[in-house]
Amino acid sequence: MVLLEHQQGVSSTVPTTLVIVDAVVSDPVDAHANERALIIPGLTRLVRAARDASIPIIWIDNTYDSPWLVDRPSDGGGGHQLGADLQPKPGDFVIRKRFSAAMEHSPFDLALRCRGVRNVVLAGGPVLGGFEAAVKACYVWGYIAIAVKDCVYPTSGPFYEEGLAYLQKRLGEVSTSDAVMRAWSSASNSPAGV
Repeated sequence: MVLLEHQQGVSSTVPTTLVIVDAVVSDPVDAHANERALIIPGLTRLVRAARDASIPIIWIDNTYDSPWLVDRPSDGGGGHQLGADLQPKPGDFVIRKRFSAAMEHSPFDLALRCRGVRNVVLAGGPVLGGFEAAVKACYVWGYIAIAVKDCVYPTSGPFYEEGLAYLQKRLGEVSTSDAVMRAWSSASNSPAGV
């Protein structure tokens, strides 16, 4: 359980999970490698905070193995390895990405529903791409999607600004990693033991 502060200022305790979308160190076909590297420290802090607050983590393993996706490593060929501090641990759920939209033809919705999750905190990946598709899937399936704006890339510019504005206006909430971690910390330290 986690305390989530909604924009309206109302606080509620709801089951939450953290989804790390496409947290990769290197991708041979991505022109944003430098910007992606900038979010790795923030993702690492977010994952540690989730673990400290006993928030379940779902990892989207960005390993394409579909034959029609050219110039991508297949079956974990090294291009999509997670950073050293961004490794799934026992008890985490890992979804192997088979398509550009990780939630398609995967157990993602089932994994959330079986755990009673309502809030999905999403971080990692490009704002317009797999990350956006994950936020859309959460919206379509009836979850409250919270996009962590300082843990996506690019970290500035029109794709960043317009992408997050669209997500905020149409699909969910946009927050910072500090705000999310504060909410998790206050929930785990509450007298009710939430």
